[in-house]
Amino acid sequence: MRRIKLMASALAVVLAVTSVCVPGNSADAAKKVKLNKKSVNLEAGKTVKISVKNGKKSAKVKWKSSKKSVARITKKSKKGNKAYAKVKAVKKGTARITAAYKLGKKTTKLTCTVKVGVVDDNTAVASPSVAPSPGSTVTTAPASPTGAATETVAPTKAPDAEQSAKPTATTKPRVTRSPRPSATPTPEPQLVNPMRVDLSKVNIIGENGGSAEYNAETGTIDSAMPGIQGFILGDLISENIEKYPYVRVTYSLEGGDVNAYIADSEMTGDGKGQDAAGWSEEIKLNQYTMGEGTEETLLFGTKEIFGKKDDYIKALKFFNFGEDTSLSIKAITFFMDGRVNPQESFKAAYTNNEVTVDGIDDIAEGWADANEYNFVSKVSLEGGVVSTDTAASARFMYDDNNFYFFVYVTDSSIDNTSANNYERDGLEILFDEDCCKQEGANSSDWGEVNKDGFHYRATGLDAKSEVKEGLDPSTAAIQGGGTDGAKKTGIVVKYALTDTGYTMEGMIPFAGPKAGGEKIGLDLIVQDCKGGVRYNELYLTATDEAKVYWNNTSANFGAVDLVEHEAVNPDTPENPDTPDVPGEPIVPEPGETDSRR
Repeated sequence: MRRIKLMASALAVVLAVTSVCVPGNSADAAKKVKLNKKSVNLEAGKTVKISVKNGKKSAKVKWKSSKKSVARITKKSKKGNKAYAKVKAVKKGTARITAAYKLGKKTTKLTCTVKVGVVDDNTAVASPSVAPSPGSTVTTAPASPTGAATETVAPTKAPDAEQSAKPTATTKPRVTRSPRPSATPTPEPQLVNPMRVDLSKVNIIGENGGSAEYNAETGTIDSAMPGIQGFILGDLISENIEKYPYVRVTYSLEGGDVNAYIADSEMTGDGKGQDAAGWSEEIKLNQYTMGEGTEETLLFGTKEIFGKKDDYIKALKFFNFGEDTSLSIKAITFFMDGRVNPQESFKAAYTNNEVTVDGIDDIAEGWADANEYNFVSKVSLEGGVVSTDTAASARFMYDDNNFYFFVYVTDSSIDNTSANNYERDGLEILFDEDCCKQEGANSSDWGEVNKDGFHYRATGLDAKSEVKEGLDPSTAAIQGGGTDGAKKTGIVVKYALTDTGYTMEGMIPFAGPKAGGEKIGLDLIVQDCKGGVRYNELYLTATDEAKVYWNNTSANFGAVDLVEHEAVNPDTPENPDTPDVPGEPIVPEPGETDSRR
């Protein structure tokens, strides 16, 4: 009997142990790999951390956003037991964050839906942290309309359903704090005058053993960098670089822990070395996108990064602090800031000299005394990348009845093959005598608002002329304008070929006599064509990417100041001491002495 009791007790113990060691359904669910969030609602500019729960150390996780324009992954870890992604809400919409959890040969897809409920269409401007250490993370944030840093505030606990349905008189609504607006709001940068870099001509300098090279087949700058290596991109643009405080970089990237840096005007030499002057703090790039063929874009600005609105960007650096990486730079485009200098005010010197319009800047006409202004915009058109060998500048003068301009163009090949006059090398003149610049004017500006303004095209240069100083009238005509401007007569434009390109001189009669101190509206556009196709347009003043302002004089339209001068009265002798009648003696009054004796 005692033996039976012992056997029964032993069996009970075995059953008890078995019940503990064999997991039930609840234990299975607790250990199942999953994300800490299935869905999340965010305001634009806010960040959330999505992590993998119950992951194994040996597993690998690959993160992806279905719509980066709505929700962007700014930082992530792929280790299975520590896998996470920091997701930043960009603008209104819905995106799905996917974590591909791979353990052995099995891959499990985990998803979290991110809903962004606040519209924020501002261009994201990259900003470094205050004092990052090597390898630390710097997230990029959209520039705040107030110019102040955006404060991330933890949301208050939402009221339960009963509170929402039946609020009481004593219940106060819960309010989520928002950042205090700046006392003096700073407007968003107005990106104008895009200057796209010719990547094939960039100076690539290795940093700490790193390297990169231009890929002619893809038109990109590619680099496969091990850890603690990088490269510098210099000599990005050579013309008017001091006027470009913003640069936009389009890239794709896989792996590594890559940071970007920009150098301002304080950079000296090639910028190599950890302690080289002029470099910004690190700016974190988004990782692991190149393998999927996706692109990322960041906008860097000297005002946001250095606090210098009037400085410019001299070079770029990319450095890898992590595992091996593949980085491809697909495009680099510089921009001016239209808020700072949306247009330039030029000056026209007054001249008493006789001006012969022939395409030659005769010293006797006074051109040497007039200020020379560079064309600041160069925009790529149908022909592809911006040409680096074409440049232009201009001088201005006026007299009582006419406005004069002289344009110098450097162009290695003059093209006149197209049947369309807008696809031949030459000049387009946009003239607005009263400089009305009326706000609210749109594409109908020329016809309805700006009645005296007009658009004049002077193209069709004879590139085969062997007489360099020889002159030919260009194919010239008014292309459009206001009711009065379209009837303008007396315009004369001529050109002369030079060893480096051509010069063009023009005269536009005023509707009435002009005095100093007045303004006229003016913009000039140089056409740069090859094989009957427009490759580039060079603008005298800054323009936007759409290149539409030429049809709207209230936008970034240039202005020319007619410099004040001392009026000459033809009825008054130039020398008051000279007698009106030659040879007539001057008899002094009694007691008065003739000072000429």
